[in-house]
Amino acid sequence: MFTMYFKTILLLLSASFAGVFVQAQESTQRQIAVKVNSLLCVGIVNPALEVQLTDKITLQMEGLGIFYLRSGFLGSNSQKDRIVLASTWLEGRYYKNHVFKGFYIGPNFGWSSFRLNKGIFPYYEKRSDSYQAGFNIMAGLSVGYVWEITPHFGMDFSWGGGYQCATYEAYLEPDGNRVVPVNGSGEWMPLYKGGASLIYKF
Repeated sequence: MFTMYFKTILLLLSASFAGVFVQAQESTQRQIAVKVNSLLCVGIVNPALEVQLTDKITLQMEGLGIFYLRSGFLGSNSQKDRIVLASTWLEGRYYKNHVFKGFYIGPNFGWSSFRLNKGIFPYYEKRSDSYQAGFNIMAGLSVGYVWEITPHFGMDFSWGGGYQCATYEAYLEPDGNRVVPVNGSGEWMPLYKGGASLIYKF
């Protein structure tokens, strides 16, 4: 379900990324940072690669994988806590002072495929006898702060949220019979990516 507002966001994102690539021509030196999110400690894989384009602008490519199909999230046995999700984002970042240092802000655009029970989110009905499978696209804004520990190592604290549009079908547990054909939803999500990541720059 594409609203006019969502199409406007996509247009602004496209213009933002176009501007980033134009400004990249002015940069003569580039750094690359690889990142591992601390969410790995709870079984969530969230690597990222951030590339310097100018003295204050970078482009980040990020992936996320959550695989709790046979047991619930963090060991829960509840059906509604089971989740399998794969996401990827492209994000432009503008740093206030210099890349990989201090405060930054920028637009993000992402896509994901999922199988989960919507009841894991507080604003949906908590049903334990069904799950949803489908995909969604996201567009929004990220803010964060990079703390430089050494010239090569640092920590990235980030928060990203925005608007998402999902298309999915619903199935009953445990037989897997489809109970809802193709359906869709669109809503604001204050947080769909973020955390604390360890950075290595080279």
